[in-house]
Amino acid sequence: MKIFDKYDSLVAMEGKYPDPRVFPCLGPDSFPPSGEPPRRIGAPGRSPLGDDQEPGHESGTQTLVRPDSKTATPKFFKVVIHNDDFTPRDFVVHVLQRFFRKDETTAMQLMLQVHHRGLGVAGVFTHEIAETKAYQVNEYSKQNRYPLRTTVERDD
Repeated sequence: MKIFDKYDSLVAMEGKYPDPRVFPCLGPDSFPPSGEPPRRIGAPGRSPLGDDQEPGHESGTQTLVRPDSKTATPKFFKVVIHNDDFTPRDFVVHVLQRFFRKDETTAMQLMLQVHHRGLGVAGVFTHEIAETKAYQVNEYSKQNRYPLRTTVERDD
């Protein structure tokens, strides 16, 4: 069985597919599912844009105008760390460095803020990222048997 058996039978039956010797890159799967060959854009000797049309004939082309689309700015959410009496300070600093990429000084200041005020904002992200980070921190805390809790709140 040669490669173009199916293709050759279609050519013999309908006669509207190009010769594979002339177009070797076109196989039987190169055409639309309807079985029609690709349409030509312009006739030989004529501009595909219809510039050389006879007066009084329309080219049949339309100019589409794209409507002005306004991209909405994404809504941001805060990842809030809650204080508890059992999680060591060092673990909170470690979590801030690991999941929120804080340097040691910033992580220490944020940990003290959480300790004294009861909460602290670890970061502001888009909704999906904030949810993911909160989930990761909560799971990591459970794995290490600490009750550290993070939540996601809308940033105003």
